Formats: sequence, C-alpha cells, structure tokens
Amino acid sequence: MRLDRNQLQRGGRPAGFTLLELVLVMLVISTLLAIAVPALRGFWAGSKTRDAVTDFLSITQLARARSAADGKVYRLVVDPAAAAYQLTMQEQGQFVELGTSFGIVNRLPEGMRIDIDRPNGYIDFFPTGRHDVAMVRLTVPGEDTVTIACPSPAEQYRVLTPEEAARR
Repeated sequence: MRLDRNQLQRGGRPAGFTLLELVLVMLVISTLLAIAVPALRGFWAGSKTRDAVTDFLSITQLARARSAADGKVYRLVVDPAAAAYQLTMQEQGQFVELGTSFGIVNRLPEGMRIDIDRPNGYIDFFPTGRHDVAMVRLTVPGEDTVTIACPSPAEQYRVLTPEEAARR
C-alpha cells in the first residue's frame, strides 16, 4: 500500500484517529450522558406539568371570552376518573360539544390527576363575564400539587402560590 504525501501527518504516520483515541472519546461521552439523563427526566416531567397547567388556564380564558362574545353559557366539565376535562356550550337548554379543537376531551399526561372542589364537577361561564368559583388541583404523584382557582366570579382563574392554596 502506497501513501502519498497528502495522506501523511508529520512523522510519517497516516492521518486519522487511533482506536484508543476513539474509545476514550466514547467513554467521555457515555459518562456525560450518564450524568445528564437523570436530570433531564425531571425536566421533562416538570415541562409536562407546566404544559397541562397552561392548557387548563387557556381553556378557562377561552370559555370566559367566548361566552361573553357568543351570549351563551359555556361549561368546563372536569372528569377526575379519566384525568380529563372538556369545554361544552349550551344550545337549546342542553350542553353540547363545540365541534372545534377547543371542544375536544383534553387528557392529562399519564400519572397526573385532576380534582375539582365542586360536587357537580364542572365550571359554568356566563355571558355576563362571570363564572362559577372553583378550585382545581393538578397532581403528579411524588411531586407538588398545582392549585388553580379564582378569588371571585368576576376574576380570571390563576395558579395559586402554595401559601394561598394552604389558606383555602
């Protein structure tokens, strides 16, 4: 096998990495991944919780705005058994699905629970801009509980601080 001058490094050796150098690089990369992966698991779990809270708050804001704009009662039905919630609208005395992407059944991430303090399991939003007062808790086992509530029928739903949630 004949090598020309462009393929040689200084000292007359072929250009490239030795097997030992490649093994050392792989060892360093695998060590870094072993350290980083457990930390990323917590990041993804926290991200799913934040997304679920944001989605729920968005639906409450949409229900309030659409109710006032359409002059109809909107109902946010919470189903703790299925860990889900759905927005419906009153038509001719009955609550029906919206027929849009906002009316789909929103399921929480696996393992997350939802609870509501209202015995009927729903929150009504009225055309006057007011709504039922309720407290909703999103819980991930082994992590903190996020409490969503509103202080009065005229205010928006929001995430309560742990201190506010403890007082209720």
